[in-house]
Amino acid sequence: MLALSLETSTRTCSVALVKDREILGEVVLNTQVTHSQKLLPAIDALFKITDISLEELDLIGVAIGPGSFTGLRIGIATAQGLAYGKKIPVVGVSTLEALAYTTNVYEGLVVPILNARRNQVYTGIFQGNKGKYQRLLADSVIKLEELLEKLVTLPQPYVFTGDGVPVFKEKIEEVLKDQAIFIPTYNLLPQGKTVGVLAIEKFKRGEINTPDNLKPEYLRLSEAERNLLKGC
Repeated sequence: MLALSLETSTRTCSVALVKDREILGEVVLNTQVTHSQKLLPAIDALFKITDISLEELDLIGVAIGPGSFTGLRIGIATAQGLAYGKKIPVVGVSTLEALAYTTNVYEGLVVPILNARRNQVYTGIFQGNKGKYQRLLADSVIKLEELLEKLVTLPQPYVFTGDGVPVFKEKIEEVLKDQAIFIPTYNLLPQGKTVGVLAIEKFKRGEINTPDNLKPEYLRLSEAERNLLKGC
């Protein structure tokens, strides 16, 4: 099964072509250019490099959040447009699950954290065990202190990944001490290739979206929506 996968939930834009569990190619861009300017050119470049066309795809996978509101909208709208045009199935993948998947070789709790501002994190908790993982906490947005309170009730090594690590590392170490393990900086962001592998697995389990019901998982209101409610 051949999948094109898109990851635009953070500052990095990543697109990949995945055949079953084999990565055929990936383009990763971390520049000041907006996702709306670089996503389609990145997809086009990937097709040219791999000599694969849109018509050959069996599936399109896309990260649906949480993460950057604008980035998620761009990634999902692009996936919808490509899927509509060629009637290609689409599968949405949790950004946090994609992060957890890259660290599932660790024994212990895998805790992806994305910086949600205002001392909050987007997070989920996964149990890592011999290359597999089990979700223990649904994707949520909570204060860092609340997350740490949950974790200390589950005493074992904690593996942290995500762009929240450099922001909150010191606070995490204060509470969890040497039980906290941090993924290296170069591997802290979700990747298109991981989204592709997970999308194929979800497709095989029958977890398929249509372009119409593919929605971003923001987990909270946007700044504009919060301001609107304040004015009511």
